[in-house]
Amino acid sequence: MLLQPKVVSRKRRKANWKFIVPTVLLALLLIYVVGFLLWPKGEEKPIVKTICEFNVSQSREKVSGSHNVTTQLNDYFVYGETLNLFNSPYVMGKRDFFIGKTVILVNLCNGLERVYMLEATVDGQIPLEDLDEGFYEVYIMINLQRHRVLSNEILTDTFTTIRRNGSFNYIDVIADRYLLENDRLGDPTMDKNYLFLYVHKALEDDPEIFDIVIDPGHLNRDQGYTDFGYRVNDVVEASEMLRMALLLKEEFEKYGLKVLLTRQGDEIVNTYNIDGRLHRAYLSNAKYYLEAQAVGAGTNNITGMQVVYSSFASPRLPSAVFRYMIDNTDLKSTGVRGTGSIPGVVPSGRVDGFDGRMVIRESGGIALSAGSFSQKARDENYSFAGESRLGMHTVTIEYMYITHAPSVAQWNKNIEIYARATAEGYASYLGLQPLP
Repeated sequence: MLLQPKVVSRKRRKANWKFIVPTVLLALLLIYVVGFLLWPKGEEKPIVKTICEFNVSQSREKVSGSHNVTTQLNDYFVYGETLNLFNSPYVMGKRDFFIGKTVILVNLCNGLERVYMLEATVDGQIPLEDLDEGFYEVYIMINLQRHRVLSNEILTDTFTTIRRNGSFNYIDVIADRYLLENDRLGDPTMDKNYLFLYVHKALEDDPEIFDIVIDPGHLNRDQGYTDFGYRVNDVVEASEMLRMALLLKEEFEKYGLKVLLTRQGDEIVNTYNIDGRLHRAYLSNAKYYLEAQAVGAGTNNITGMQVVYSSFASPRLPSAVFRYMIDNTDLKSTGVRGTGSIPGVVPSGRVDGFDGRMVIRESGGIALSAGSFSQKARDENYSFAGESRLGMHTVTIEYMYITHAPSVAQWNKNIEIYARATAEGYASYLGLQPLP
């Protein structure tokens, strides 16, 4: 016989919520207190560093390879929108080992390469405006072999292009073997400080970054008296150059450029020293500098316009602007011939190995040894110009001989046309399009 188990009836107990609720709340409070005491205070979650759109492991794989064939970078600067690289510390006018060699930029984001010849002119190396967004390795061809460029020192520097189509690019110059690390306590990402260029678009505009400085000549007290320039043929040169500068600002802004005027109205602004024209220009982070000038002569029959540029730069930009102005206005060349083939496009004469034109020289940063020419330059300019790795690509446009009465009459009639042609000449050379 099978014994049937007995079924024992049990009474259902009611939950004692008066006990449970306080217990749960107490437990949660204990968890919070323990977490608060043990969790590191003020520490954020470490940033995960990557390049391009790669994940962490892919990013490390892209940059962490070692290179047996290398070459040393010991100096660099930007002149206008041109990045210059040097094997030795830069000495103006001295030929560097890298000059004449080929630089190869490999974009790790897409594998594409950019190739440039490194010229001796300060605007003749790597055109930053030509670089697409990406993360670039840098190589130099030496004896038909690629040498990976590296630096003994850690480099972290940032430059910008001018605004094109409403935005600009940042260019980060980076050489840091701890590239993808959050600290320097563990192993580095790479075995050496290999050089990279990181090109990325600005996500929003920066009102403190300007593109071009326009400097209306005169109305300064650099020599202890107020310089109004020539006062002849019923015009004052300082006033006429401000008049042109205001028109130029309006024309350049049509292309989306942010323009700084070094002086406005009746403001007297010296060229040198803190809050002078050059100091204001350096603070603006501008890449280009246009000095508007007129000239005079002892006789009243000399006429023409000309463009002056640094003797350490190429004539490409000034020649393009000059040709456009001559072809599209009634302006005529002075006929003065420099080292180039175009009369009226003239390099600055040199004094003791420096550019003799003060504004051209002193706006050029390290590239043109700004703040070094004289004791005055050292005392008043070196603090902001002498070690600046961003030199402004400066051109002086001498629009007319103000002592020539017909030229003044022509100026009064066509000044708007001259301003427009100046901006259009720059725009054509720099690849700018008018804003919609």
